[in-house]
This record gives sequence, structure tokens and C-alpha cells, in this order.
Amino acid sequence: MLLVRRMLIVLVAGGLLSSFLVLGQVAPPNTGKMSWDLFQTVAAGQRKRAVGEEVKTVSALLITTNATTQQNLSALRTLGYTILGAFGQFVMVEAPADYYADPKSGVDAMGFVSNATLPPVTITSASGTTPITNGTPAIGTGQVWAHGYQGKGAKIAVIDAGFNTNDPTLAQLNPTFYSITPTGAGVGSYEAVEGQAAQESEHGTSCAIIAGDVAPKAELYLLSYPTTTGFIGWLCALDYAVHTLGVDVVSTSVEFGYPTCHADGTGPLNEAVDEILAGSDTSLVIAAGNWAQGDGSDRMFYAGTFTDADGDYNHDFTSNTEDTWDRNTLRFSAHEGDHVTVILEWDDWAASVRTQDLDIILYDAKYHVQLAYSQAQQFGNETNPVELFYLNLPYTGDYCISILNHATKWNNQPVQPVSFHLNLFNQGGQFGTVEHHTACGSVREVATNPGVITVGAVSVEDGTVRPYSSCGPTGSGANKPDLYAPDGVTGTLILPFYGTSASAPYAAGAIALVHSIYPDSSKQEELARLQGRKEEVAPASSGDGKSGGAIAQKADTGCTDICGNHIYRLDLTTIIQE
Repeated sequence: MLLVRRMLIVLVAGGLLSSFLVLGQVAPPNTGKMSWDLFQTVAAGQRKRAVGEEVKTVSALLITTNATTQQNLSALRTLGYTILGAFGQFVMVEAPADYYADPKSGVDAMGFVSNATLPPVTITSASGTTPITNGTPAIGTGQVWAHGYQGKGAKIAVIDAGFNTNDPTLAQLNPTFYSITPTGAGVGSYEAVEGQAAQESEHGTSCAIIAGDVAPKAELYLLSYPTTTGFIGWLCALDYAVHTLGVDVVSTSVEFGYPTCHADGTGPLNEAVDEILAGSDTSLVIAAGNWAQGDGSDRMFYAGTFTDADGDYNHDFTSNTEDTWDRNTLRFSAHEGDHVTVILEWDDWAASVRTQDLDIILYDAKYHVQLAYSQAQQFGNETNPVELFYLNLPYTGDYCISILNHATKWNNQPVQPVSFHLNLFNQGGQFGTVEHHTACGSVREVATNPGVITVGAVSVEDGTVRPYSSCGPTGSGANKPDLYAPDGVTGTLILPFYGTSASAPYAAGAIALVHSIYPDSSKQEELARLQGRKEEVAPASSGDGKSGGAIAQKADTGCTDICGNHIYRLDLTTIIQE
């Protein structure tokens, strides 16, 4: 840490700090359809090619303008790309790094490709390490079990990056494992290998144990995919669970670093999810995420509207200060070696050609030296309104983020009050302090889809909402999460399982119990029962051979969270009334 600090002092004392500022006055390059991280990777490949060095092969995620066709895949092969997998508007390809910038066969030359990026990071909705469940009694399963309902006749799928196929607790639930691997044979093509997991994961194993613990008689299917396949692998697993296995409920507690919408349930990822679920009776249950807390958390979220009262092209994080630096930056503290992902997304998705363009810059808080930045050119291009970068922090201390209006500074566009979302994910540790953060609207991506069941976290001890549990409203104004379930559960492992990752499989197991009691209920009716809302649903005989009882309705207490979202705590005690 002292060495890095001294280096920064030398930079300032030697006059090199001014060179950073001069660089800031040079217009960034036109990155075309490439994200900033892919652009940098490609540029490095071009430099190696120029001096005769070996150029590494890299994978990239292509996002097509419309649903990918076989003709698109054929065109990519003809151009020399290797197809690793394709689903919906997503295609994973492989090629030498500099090939993506080739004038004739690079991504800018492909009319059917709108965006290209390095494969996005997978983000689990866990906070802490992995345990075995003991929160099952907290949601009232005892009363349901006492009537003989333990999920018989229901099918649960858990989709995660991996599972431990030799875990003894998991073995007691008699699960069936499937490793799902996309192939380049065609759009939506994949291989499903029974009895295998794509990789070992304590996270996935713990989620599976929770779902199976709630509904021990349900058929349990555990689907995993190579993390390198990202969106495509996850979508293939969902497709297999819904259309081949025909499960009643899917539980998943992963999300992805690359945004595809303004947290409003739209965009190509949500469209692919909707297409898979269309016409099925499968409920998709997803963790809400853990973005709401700020201080002391491994991730944080800030929602704002770009404002530049002083005309310096930077967003005003703080309006009531004369200190320009404080006004234009968001400060946070972290530790040396922390691997931090910074994601900026703004509401310009509807435009066919982008009219807004924001950049993000990371600084040392004390010396104001630029440490990292992302400045893809969206204005006038089809490139998605997203900037992101990954960085291993060089020292323990304070850092600052600024948001620059690229379109205003370099393209003479007037400042528009565009809504934006800023997410920071610390994969290596926790943020000590965060100067500005937002809880409301912190749900993102598939968790904002109105057709899925989003699950937030409450304390297993007293049912209070966890401060990190993401909540709505979504970008479209919808109430999310749909349910709240326990986390912080303990069992035979030492450490508790915190995060909405633990909460989602509780809800999935509960849906399996409801399905075993009322097998003819629709997925909308099953959710209504768990929320305690009055619906025109009739009791039915269960898959356990028991007759369904009358529906007991919970009183509407009007309980809401700090953002005004209605809270529905998962409670099975009123599902059956004698």
C-alpha cells in the first residue's frame, strides 16, 4: 500500500498528473459496436499482430438485432468465427482477438450484429458462504407436512453454475443432475448430459438442499452450465427444464454483469425468458439480488438522473457543495486486491441509434489520478447504453467514480435528464463505506420481469427485511419482489447462508408444496395463494392422495418496505385450513 501511495506522489510531483488531464481532453476513439472491454482486448491483439507476436483467441458475446437465425450462424462461420452457442439474440463466438476489428469480417461489418462484448461476469445472489438449510420451519412447512403434503407429484429444477454431485445431504434428496452445454450446431442447440454437473459449486448445492428440504417428496432436477457460456448456457438450461423435463417450478439465484434493459423487464434476455415460459405452467423463481445496502456490503447500487448544473460535463452527485471534486464524484472505500466490477447503464434502450452517451472513470480519491475508465462511443451508434470495467484494486483506501457526459462533451449535444443505474460488485471482499447509494429500484434484469416470481430476503429469526435485499419499483413501476423468504439460515455447516440466493429456493419449494395440494392450479393461482391474495381458485385433490382444504386468506396488513413496495412474507400456515 505504501509503495503504491509513493508511486502516486511521484506521479503528481513529476508533473505526470497533468498528462492524465491532457489525455482527458482528447476525444475517445469510436468503438463502433464493441464494448469498451472488448475494444481494448481487440486493440491489444492488433498491436501484437503488428509486431509479429502471437494473437490469442478470445470469446465474445454477440447481440443480434433480431432473433438469431441459422443464416446468421452460417454467415459467422463463413467469416471464420467458431460458434460456441446461440440462443435468442445471443451468440457466443471465438476468434483471434484482432479479428473482431477486421474491416471485412469484424463485428462492425456485420449488419445483423448490434453489439459485441466480452462474456459478462456471473454474479450470484449470495452474501457470505454456504450452509445447509434450517429455515424450513420458519415458513410454516410443519402444518403442510402434518396434512401429508411434502411435494409428491411436483417437479423442481434448480439452475446454477454447478453442484457437488457427491454431497451426502444432497444425496438424501435423490436429485437428478444434468450438465447443459450449448453447441454451435444451431440457434438454441445444446447437449444435456445426465448425472454430471458443469462444475462443483457450494452455492448451487446449498440452493438445491433448501428447495429439496422444503418439498422432500418432489422430484428434484439440478441443472448447471459452463459459466463461460453466460446468458446462453443459462437460457439453454431453462429451456431444458421447461420443455424437456416439464418441471412445475424453476429456482435460480444467479444474474449477469452485462445489462440488457433499464431494469424494466424488457430487452433480449427477458424476451428469451418469455419465449421459453410462454404457454407453459412452469413458474420461474429468481433471487431479487443483494444490491440495496451500500456500506459493509459486497455490492452497491445508485440510481440517478444525469444533472450538470455547473456545465463541466460531469454528473452532480452532490448539489449543495462548492467543492467541484466532491460534487462530481461518488466515493467508496475498499481493500487491496479486491476485484471490483463497475457497471453503468442508462435509459436509451428504445432508440435505434443512441442519442445519449455516458462514460465512467475511476480515480484515486486523494490524488485524483485516473485508475480505470470505460468510454465506448454510443452516440450515433447501435451500441447498447452500457459502460463497464473490471479492476483489481491496487491498495486499501478511498476511490472515486465520476460519470462523464460523452455526447455533450464531444458531440455538442445538450444535456438531457437521462435516468441511469450504477452498480458496483466487489467479488473479492466488501466495501467499507459508500458515499451515495440507493435501495429503491435496485432489482435488475430478469428479476424485473413481470412474468417471473422475484424473491427478497428476510431474517430467519424475526422476519425483518434484510437491508441488502434488492427491491423495486422496477423501471416500469412494478412492485418487486413478489415474495420474501428467509435467509441467514444455518444447519450442519458452521456459517449461515445470507442473501436472496437462499430465499429463492424456499419460495420454489413452497410452490412445489402448493402444487402437490392443488395440482390443477395455474402458476398465477399458486403465487396468489402464497401471497395470501383472494383469487377465484377452487381447492383440488393433491398429488399425495389427500383432499385439498378450503383456502384461508391472510389479512392484508398493508405492510410495505421503505420504497413503498408491498411485502408478502412467505407463510405456508394458511395454505390449508381444516
